[in-house]
Amino acid sequence: MLSSRDTAFLTKLAEIMEQQISNADLDVDYLVSCFSLSRTNFFHKLKSLTGLAPIMYIKGMRMQKAAELIKKKQYSMSEIAYMVGYSDPHYFSKSFKAFWGMNSTEYAKQLNE
Repeated sequence: MLSSRDTAFLTKLAEIMEQQISNADLDVDYLVSCFSLSRTNFFHKLKSLTGLAPIMYIKGMRMQKAAELIKKKQYSMSEIAYMVGYSDPHYFSKSFKAFWGMNSTEYAKQLNE
């Protein structure tokens, strides 16, 4: 069971991610600046609570949001790339495939089956 401080940390982190997900400059340093922790303490706290290093947490959140947006079938893949903070749609495609094991178009097709 999480302490109230840990719950508050994760809640604040989720709020920041939701607000800043389209910000291509969202990185570990940005997140650290939002908390009263050193970079090392932030890393250890996030790793202990989520099992993920900060950079992997950010990538995972971006990929989860991308998957949600693909499911809505309202946006092109390029639009989704920008909406989740990638300034290069090609790099987004490579990252999506590395994360999900299939490219974004295959993912979208799988949803239709």
